[in-house]
Amino acid sequence: MSVQVSYKNQFLVFIFLFFIFIGVIEGYSKIWWEMVETCAFEDSAIYQDVSASMKRQMCTELYQIQFSSERIEPDQNFETISINSYGFRGSEITLEKPQNTFRIFTVGGSTMMGSGSTSDVTTIPGFLQHSFDEVIFNPNIQVINAGISGAWSNTETNLIKNKLLKFKPDLIIVYDGWNDATIGSENPDIMMDSWKNRWEEICLLGNDMGFDVIITIQPMVGTGKKPLTENEYVHYLDLQSTEVLSNLDLLAKKLTELESSCTSTNDLRNAFDEVDSEIFWDVGHMGNAGNKIIAQKMFEIVLPYVPQNTSQTPNNFQLDSEVDSLKNLSEKDSYVQIKRSILSNYKTPLMLKYYFFTNDIAVHDKDVNVNWQIPNIAQTDSLKDFNYSFSYLPNANFSYKTIDEVNFVGSYLRQSTFDNALIYQSNFTSSNLSNTDFSNAKLVNSNFRNADMSGSLLENIILEGVRLEGTDFTNSNLRNSTLTGINLSLSEIQGADFQNSDLSYSDLSGHDFRRVFLMGSNLNYSNLQGTIIEPRNFLNVTMIGTNLSGSTISEGKFDGLDFTDADFSSSDLTGLDFSYSILLNTDFTNANLMDVNFENTNLDYAIGKPFIGCINHFMCTSE
Repeated sequence: MSVQVSYKNQFLVFIFLFFIFIGVIEGYSKIWWEMVETCAFEDSAIYQDVSASMKRQMCTELYQIQFSSERIEPDQNFETISINSYGFRGSEITLEKPQNTFRIFTVGGSTMMGSGSTSDVTTIPGFLQHSFDEVIFNPNIQVINAGISGAWSNTETNLIKNKLLKFKPDLIIVYDGWNDATIGSENPDIMMDSWKNRWEEICLLGNDMGFDVIITIQPMVGTGKKPLTENEYVHYLDLQSTEVLSNLDLLAKKLTELESSCTSTNDLRNAFDEVDSEIFWDVGHMGNAGNKIIAQKMFEIVLPYVPQNTSQTPNNFQLDSEVDSLKNLSEKDSYVQIKRSILSNYKTPLMLKYYFFTNDIAVHDKDVNVNWQIPNIAQTDSLKDFNYSFSYLPNANFSYKTIDEVNFVGSYLRQSTFDNALIYQSNFTSSNLSNTDFSNAKLVNSNFRNADMSGSLLENIILEGVRLEGTDFTNSNLRNSTLTGINLSLSEIQGADFQNSDLSYSDLSGHDFRRVFLMGSNLNYSNLQGTIIEPRNFLNVTMIGTNLSGSTISEGKFDGLDFTDADFSSSDLTGLDFSYSILLNTDFTNANLMDVNFENTNLDYAIGKPFIGCINHFMCTSE
């Protein structure tokens, strides 16, 4: 005789087993959440004023929010994030634009949406709205956050065409770069052209439909000249194994091609150049302070394109700490409060989303601990065979030390001092040496390729056999230095000061010298082929045997100089004054000599006859 179990009992058993299964999964999820993963911003110094429970809440909500790279699900309300009925982060809006309103949409990825922001009002669009609210505008200004985590130019332009146009925007601000630069790593040229073409289409559409489009390139850790904190330097090293920053450079170069069709194009990669404090909590996401700075930059960019009838000037509001923005948030309704209290303790959806659905939340293992194992610099006057590669050493003191075969590859040495140091066979490739003091130092057979030495003091320095391909000397002081035979053709030297330095036999070819200072320097037998020269920056130089072929030299005075054996062949010398100069064996073959003054020179000993178009010498001819 068989025993039959009623359907009711079967159902109860099923329910019992189902809840056991759910309990097991939830137990495992809690272990996963507490022991394995955490949002990267939770350990960042940026949020040191925010309580641990609030950071947990922010992280939980980033996991709970439902989105794809194309849209955010509407009507999601949490403690730090509110998604309105149209899928935009922030307060509720209407499809129909209110009367007397200028409507601004901000478009971008997670940085625009506000991943890691402590509230809706501390996102970039939130701060931008605050800036407009500080001024009494007529019409009213409405800023709407259309950022979506993971969005890139393809999804963003589709969003504009398929959704945002229905809201009748007056202005669209695009904050772009990171996601396209990441996607474009496989075929950057095609990707960058596609990026430009997509935004050109939107800008032309705006011209036809009567809305403005402003395109901006976003900053990331390592862009511009921002002094990096130790944590930011760790993030910067993460980028070095990728093509993201180089691709971001390519995107920025495309901005010029958009100028004719777009309302405005702006490169914001240097927005944090003067900011010493920590801004980034990973390679591109920022805290409230970074959002505020970008919003202020955007406010300044946007202001000329906003109809203005103001009665007061904007106030500079201050954000004392990240926690300040959490005050005075509007109370949620009872449904949201109940939903939040339940979901904040229920981790299974978070684990399932992390493992089975694409998300844009930066996470890391809790056990990660960067430990700089480096020798003690202060304990020795001589460093040999030490490894400082990828070390964080700002403001380090190497003064008067002998440094031999030391590895500084990729190290962060900003504002360090190497004055009077003796450096032999050491490797500084790709290191950050900006604003560093190398005065009176001697560098021999060392490698500084792709190093950033911008704004540094290198006065009275001696370089021998040093590699400088890609080295950045922008605005650096190299006065009275010995640079004999050094190749600077692939270095960045805009704003550099080489006054009274010995650059004989050096290679300076291909440079634009209009913002480079070489007064009193020795350029004998150096290579300046294909350069652009402004004579006032070359006062009292010596240029015996110098190769200036193919160069363009603007009107000015090269008078009273010794150009013996110099080569000006195929150069444009229009209107230049060579009076009283020595031109023995000077080569002017195929040079443009129109209105060049050769008064009191020995042009008859020069090479390249006939000398057509010049003046004040019997060798000059009109044919």
